[in-house]
Amino acid sequence: ENLFDEEKALFMRHHAVRGKWGIEDIAAAAGKPTRPVDYVDLTTYERPGPYNKAFFAEPLKAPMLSLADQKLEVEVTGELKDMNRIVKVGGAQIVKSNIRCWNGYVHFIDRPLRPKRM
Repeated sequence: ENLFDEEKALFMRHHAVRGKWGIEDIAAAAGKPTRPVDYVDLTTYERPGPYNKAFFAEPLKAPMLSLADQKLEVEVTGELKDMNRIVKVGGAQIVKSNIRCWNGYVHFIDRPLRPKRM
């Protein structure tokens, strides 16, 4: 029974990462930064970017590391401006993003992430 509990704990830790990764941070870490949609500099009518933590601080880098100490590769296809962007983490597509919670963000994915056995 203890082995089963350890496997459940590993499974759950594999679905969490340190830090606050919004969807734009994840895309930027994979090399696909986006610009803000709602901000325009009224003096030049240009939009600064990318709109993510990299704009204000040290950029986040992919792959992400789960709390189970395993890499989660990030893949971004399509473009946000064309409304066809798909962001995948660990092979699972993010279907709903940036759900705020008290300590960061929750992102819904289309399938569970399977950690490698330790």
